[in-house]
Amino acid sequence: MVQWNLLKVINEDQVFKCAPDYYGDLLAEVGFKIHFCDQQIVEYVFYDDEEYRTFSEDVWANSFIAGLPPELYDEFMEDTFSTFLRLHPRSKDGHLGYRYYTIKALVEKDVDWEVT
Repeated sequence: MVQWNLLKVINEDQVFKCAPDYYGDLLAEVGFKIHFCDQQIVEYVFYDDEEYRTFSEDVWANSFIAGLPPELYDEFMEDTFSTFLRLHPRSKDGHLGYRYYTIKALVEKDVDWEVT
């Protein structure tokens, strides 16, 4: 099995700072008035393996694997699927689930526009 090191592509600091307080503080620090800054949970349910694989191929194809040699594509996709199963076990009814977090914020900032 090939070891994939995606952290060469992904900046770990960008991926793992998903606390609304972090972003709220950052926005306030640069002068924004914060109306709200909340974390939301988004969940997907895949009813069969093929549905997940199609989703996964779209995600990976559009992001992280542009530099991957074509002869390693199938092995990479299989490794990502087995890793997903290990991290996200099937539900009792056999479905695959995926949950991720987003930050939603409403902010405003007074700006003096200079018309020329």
